[in-house]
Amino acid sequence: MAIPLRRSLHDRPRAGDGVGAGAVTQRQLGFRSGAGWRREHGVDDAGGDGATRYHCRMPKLSINIDVDDLDRGAAFYEAAAGLRPARRFGDSVVELIGGEVPVYLLLKAPATPPFPGADGRRDYARHWTPVHVDFVVREIEEALAGAVAAGARVESEIESYRWGRVVLLSDPFGNGFCFVELDVPGFDEMTTPYVRPEDAKASAS
Repeated sequence: MAIPLRRSLHDRPRAGDGVGAGAVTQRQLGFRSGAGWRREHGVDDAGGDGATRYHCRMPKLSINIDVDDLDRGAAFYEAAAGLRPARRFGDSVVELIGGEVPVYLLLKAPATPPFPGADGRRDYARHWTPVHVDFVVREIEEALAGAVAAGARVESEIESYRWGRVVLLSDPFGNGFCFVELDVPGFDEMTTPYVRPEDAKASAS
């Protein structure tokens, strides 16, 4: 699950910094708005009150990350990934912004069950993260250096592929994530339209 970060990870302004003509806007951070974006993503303005609804074909996406210390988690993801703590929901959730979807840090105590009836318990040592976050960055070496300084664990060399470069890391809570530097032409050259198995079978017959 990739979160494009529109600006350099360690040289990005923050929405609300400054006032007047010098204030940094969400558009400068990469947040897109307007009718074109809403049409592209299947979002309509409902009625005349400006309320927004999402079509069934386009679910609204957010990312949740379990941590055992909200302030430590917020500090890590701000320093390592350029995300910004924006709101706190009581004592159990912190919202981070700055990517193209919001990220929520969820305070979950160690040794608690992750779901009802689970055999295992939460463990913030390094663990398998089958659904993980990729941060799409412009300069992978710069991003990696900043993440290491923030406390990330590096788990691979920078690996090069036809589509770009990637490095594997984990956060202080044992959650895996990656930095990805895309070679956009190479990435696009590799892609083909997805064909459902039943459609492929029908076209072959």
